[in-house]
Amino acid sequence: MKILKITKKRARRIAVYSSLINSDRIRSRGEKGILQTIDHLGYVQIDTISVVERAHHHTLRNRKQDYTHDHLDSLLSQDRQVFEYWGHAASILPVKDYRFYLPYMDRCRNPSTGWVQKRKEKCSHVIEDVYNRIKEEGPLSSRDFKPEPGRKRNGWWDWKPTKTALEILFSEGRVMVSGRNGFQRIYDLKERILPGHVNREYPTDIETGRFFVKRALQSYGLATAKEICEHIYIADKQNTLKALSDMTEKGEVIPVRIASLESCNYVMLKESVNRLLRLNKLKNRLRFLSPFDNLVIQRERIERLFDFVYKIECYVPAPKRKFGYFSLPLLWNEQLIGRMDSKADRKRKKLFIRNLVFEEDFREIKHLLPDLKAALEEFMVFNGCTEFVIEQVNPERFRKYF
Repeated sequence: MKILKITKKRARRIAVYSSLINSDRIRSRGEKGILQTIDHLGYVQIDTISVVERAHHHTLRNRKQDYTHDHLDSLLSQDRQVFEYWGHAASILPVKDYRFYLPYMDRCRNPSTGWVQKRKEKCSHVIEDVYNRIKEEGPLSSRDFKPEPGRKRNGWWDWKPTKTALEILFSEGRVMVSGRNGFQRIYDLKERILPGHVNREYPTDIETGRFFVKRALQSYGLATAKEICEHIYIADKQNTLKALSDMTEKGEVIPVRIASLESCNYVMLKESVNRLLRLNKLKNRLRFLSPFDNLVIQRERIERLFDFVYKIECYVPAPKRKFGYFSLPLLWNEQLIGRMDSKADRKRKKLFIRNLVFEEDFREIKHLLPDLKAALEEFMVFNGCTEFVIEQVNPERFRKYF
């Protein structure tokens, strides 16, 4: 079988283009454009951290500049064209993909090991009571359930049994997210949430495997087998690898070798090869990426393709942090050139740039400055601020420009 050979620069261009950042592939505006974006990516990850705008809003805004919270709220709680479930962690998913998550829901209903089993054991005495309350009363959040008398919480993950029961019911697919009050999930029965037109046919192992291979390669452009399996982590790894092998044998997937990464076996969808190999240089806009952005979520992948070592440090003790609590990768000129640790003080309407750090080999600071100013002003407004303050810049040789 012929192996396609490309440069690392070309591989980066394919990766950035396929992520929909700095491209105009999705031309539709409003909700339609946002839905098309989510559909292309396969999932958009949700996260609780809010020192700057939350991950799902941040990820979508970097791809569609007309994005607003209302677009996603409407798609989720009114039009029901997306749903919340486990993708790469908690995620927003296209509702048309619903049936491919049924096997994981089954595994959650009948767990033999793992976190689902452990949590289920702790709250088994209240699961049906929680379900019946939602059935009788309608949409409820965890706040609508009182803690057990005399019970004290020990640690971050020591949830009250009713909250754990909601998570179990959600994972089993018996309840779904109806909407959110602020950031708090509101749950209702699946039968009252899932639109009637949605395909509920249980997929075969072959269908499921092919689905997850295509989902990953559509979003990434090119990927290794490991990256495909980790794109949406709830996918059955054996099914995905078997599907990848079958698709490669049939010529639907093409092997790729990247210069200087010959030991890594990448693949691309055959149907995408000609289009992706003809890509011209992408628009040179600076973007601050969420740590949970689809482009950078797989850290080993971006280290290989972009020579960029990245680690989120919010769980690292402050004295041991190298860059900051929540540093955002900087994408510019088809390369990751640094990171920015920032915090939005929404009461004072100030965006504080705690630490702006460029890679040691970055040399184009003068050319970057106009784009940096524009990007900071845009990010400031996106975070509900009217002013930004740069507190620290590294390496030291760049400080004279600020």
